[in-house]
Amino acid sequence: MIMARALRLADNTMKKQSEQLEVALPKAKAFDELANTEGLFTLRESAKLCGWPEKLFIRQLIQPPIQWLYVHSSSGRKLAYAGPIKAGYMDVKERVIFHDTTGCEAYGQPVITQKGLTKLAQILGKFDPKTGKSA
Repeated sequence: MIMARALRLADNTMKKQSEQLEVALPKAKAFDELANTEGLFTLRESAKLCGWPEKLFIRQLIQPPIQWLYVHSSSGRKLAYAGPIKAGYMDVKERVIFHDTTGCEAYGQPVITQKGLTKLAQILGKFDPKTGKSA
């Protein structure tokens, strides 16, 4: 009687662990892929790597609780706060564009590091298109 009960308990425990593993494994694989990327990634690339629509992803980076970006009041460009840069989550790439009328214009483009992608994956999770939020 006790042995049968112990076997049922062990079987139930194994089933629960198996179900938990099925849920955790895809998340762990996605997290591992992000953690093993190297380089700097534009906001568009970062959104794709994190599985989020670009506009919603950028909105998440601007709003609390993340707040890694802000929008410049006159140019409308997205700029990185100093905090995430100092923490190694973001960097700024110098970009130069040429205009026929005004000549060249230099600006800083915010990019996300591998460390930043990993942190965002932890904070945001995967995007759920059904709810429009993280899964």
